[in-house]
Amino acid sequence: SVIAVVIFIVMYSVSLITYYYTRNLVVDEIDQKVTLVKEVQKISVKNLLHNINIQVANFATNREVINLASFLSPLVSEPGADLSGILNEHRFARIEPVMNVLEEHRKMVEGSHHIKITSPEGVVLLDTRIWDEDEEWDEDWRKWVGQGIKLAPAFYKEPVVSELTFENEGAVIIFQSPIYQSITNEPVGHYVLSLSLDYFVKNINQPPLEEGTMQLVNERGIIFNHENKALIGSRIRDPWLVSGIRTGKSTFKGLDKGLYRVVEKLDDDIALYLAVNFPEEMLSRPVNRIRNIIFFVSGLGILFVFVCGYFFIARQLVPLKKIINSFSRLEKGELKEDVLLEKKDVKRKDEIGTLGQAFNSMVLQIKKIITSINDASERVAGSSLQLQGSSQDMESISDQMAIIMQEIAGGASEQARSLDLANLRINDLAEGIKNLGSFS
Repeated sequence: SVIAVVIFIVMYSVSLITYYYTRNLVVDEIDQKVTLVKEVQKISVKNLLHNINIQVANFATNREVINLASFLSPLVSEPGADLSGILNEHRFARIEPVMNVLEEHRKMVEGSHHIKITSPEGVVLLDTRIWDEDEEWDEDWRKWVGQGIKLAPAFYKEPVVSELTFENEGAVIIFQSPIYQSITNEPVGHYVLSLSLDYFVKNINQPPLEEGTMQLVNERGIIFNHENKALIGSRIRDPWLVSGIRTGKSTFKGLDKGLYRVVEKLDDDIALYLAVNFPEEMLSRPVNRIRNIIFFVSGLGILFVFVCGYFFIARQLVPLKKIINSFSRLEKGELKEDVLLEKKDVKRKDEIGTLGQAFNSMVLQIKKIITSINDASERVAGSSLQLQGSSQDMESISDQMAIIMQEIAGGASEQARSLDLANLRINDLAEGIKNLGSFS
């Protein structure tokens, strides 16, 4: 169980590390994909803008356009100039030939709404919208020119590609090129082309995404491109995206409302942001798959450990049970051959084998000791019989010695009495001798 817990902890740690590592790999892969899409869109937008700018610059060098700008610009700069009267006066000789040229230009640029020619100060000199569909002067042509309409610099001289202008035709992008006088090379006006945003969107190479959505947004939050065409030209209502753009960062990303969002600025010269949204589950899907595989393998590993442990323990318990059984029989005094463990249990290269060898050696030693004791007992028994015979002989000899001793003791008594009698006689003799000495 301890091993299983350790394995579970290790596998769980590995799964966590793998989870975050794989998640980071998926995030990096998505970021690389977004960067690739950004590069493709940047190149596409730059090529489109470059081509249109070249066309506009070429149109601005047209001789009729230069002549008209050179003729009208000084007139409208005079105080109280009546541009409507000037246009009417020179309608057929100067205006309509240039209008034909501008219409040809407009048709050459697919997606162009209209073309303007302005003075250097931004006064509208000519606008292709003064003609109707039949290339006749529109009844309301004066609402486009002739009233001294003066444009702001951003609409004729300093247009920003990432900014949109909303006119009657819808959202348009403004392109311009200065018109220079042929001889003096002085600016005499500006050639202004308004390109439909729809055409801009149509000609942007947008790589498809398997999952997720993308949009192009400018710095003011105006949508330049979106998979929902109805949103193009409208302002985004996305606090997360708006706040990120306002920080001025060229790249920002994060999780928001279940989406992984990446925003990258196309280029410093093109203030457009590519915003891509991916479902958050796209990050977790491969990670979860790997996590589930790890947990499944962990489960199998733990099960395998339990099964192997069971069989291993069972294999260890069989010889242990045999050893315990042999010890029990040995305790009861059985020393038969079947008490010894089998060779397969003794030849094992583990502790069980060592224990089995020690047990068999102990049993054999005990048998030897008991055999030796039995042999010694038999010898002692034989010696006891010999001692018993010798004891009987000694008893007979002892009886004889007792009789002899009794006889010797009786003779000794007689001798003692004889000695006592002799001693009395000697004493009497001595006393008589002593008396004789006293008489003399």
